[in-house]
Amino acid sequence: MQGIGQSNGEGASGGRGLAERLGRLAALCLLPLMVTLAGLALVLERRAEDEAGQRLVTAARNAAHAADAEIESRRLALQAFGSAIDGTRGLADLPAADAAARRLAQAIAAPVGVLDRGLGLLVDTSQPFGTPLASTPAVAAGLWAIETGRAMVSDVLPGPGGTTTSPLLLLPLIRDGRTEAVLSVALSSERLAGVIGPGQAVLLDSRGRTVAVQGGRDADLPDWPVLTATPQGVPQESVGAAGSGLRFALAYLHEAPEWRVVAWEPVGAAASGLRWLVVWLVAAVVLAMVGAMLALRGTRRALLVPLAALVRHAQATAEALHTDSPVPALPAMRAPAEVAALG
Repeated sequence: MQGIGQSNGEGASGGRGLAERLGRLAALCLLPLMVTLAGLALVLERRAEDEAGQRLVTAARNAAHAADAEIESRRLALQAFGSAIDGTRGLADLPAADAAARRLAQAIAAPVGVLDRGLGLLVDTSQPFGTPLASTPAVAAGLWAIETGRAMVSDVLPGPGGTTTSPLLLLPLIRDGRTEAVLSVALSSERLAGVIGPGQAVLLDSRGRTVAVQGGRDADLPDWPVLTATPQGVPQESVGAAGSGLRFALAYLHEAPEWRVVAWEPVGAAASGLRWLVVWLVAAVVLAMVGAMLALRGTRRALLVPLAALVRHAQATAEALHTDSPVPALPAMRAPAEVAALG
């Protein structure tokens, strides 16, 4: 068959050999399949990324709604407690107000406080009754509640020794258009963390301090300036504080308008679901290549072996004519009809 390739390469036409033409034909047939599969993989990857972004947006919104519902339940409990207090007369009877506050604190499993107009604590269920009480650390939120007559959620509050304490929900107690007192309840980070899942999510206050975190670490998030410049409901990609790439989305709360929930995942998480699909696509390409190689080998053998026999017969016939010898018989061969016709 080497002689066939040489004779085809050295003939008058100077064209390529049949084996080379068959190889090019096989490669040309495989090329559209490979391009199609590669394009399909890219389309699926882009679609997976878009779906991952929308999934994060939905997760952030659901987490924000769940946190709102948790805070709203505390606000409604305070409103019911405030309705049971009979104005200044009820506040004047501190033992009765303290007992009522402790019953509420036990029911909702959170400390409850009653503050006067100067934001001094009259009742604090986290302390035994009769303990001297100071003012609330949530001064800014308390003043805002008194001035506006609306409930206000504080940020994470400073604690002793450089620690932090849970934020407070403050509700003004209004009688005849005048704020007589302010009711407060602590917002549990554990309860908030339980409602913002599943998935990786973190609840941040207005200054970027962590209120609750679920399914990950708040240290994985981008820097605070990046989060403040991110619009809600739009998936973003950035580099976390630890240096790893991540995709995230955020949503603001209604009960605490300056708080936000951030849901995130590693950048490669969306493509992880395509791994098996990519494996199957690669397997399909490999099978197609193997099938093409086997078909190419069979076709080459079916064509080139009979042609080589004809070449040898032609050479033997020419030699016989040159020496006046008997012409050899045509060799027996299984060949395509066109090749057999050459005999």
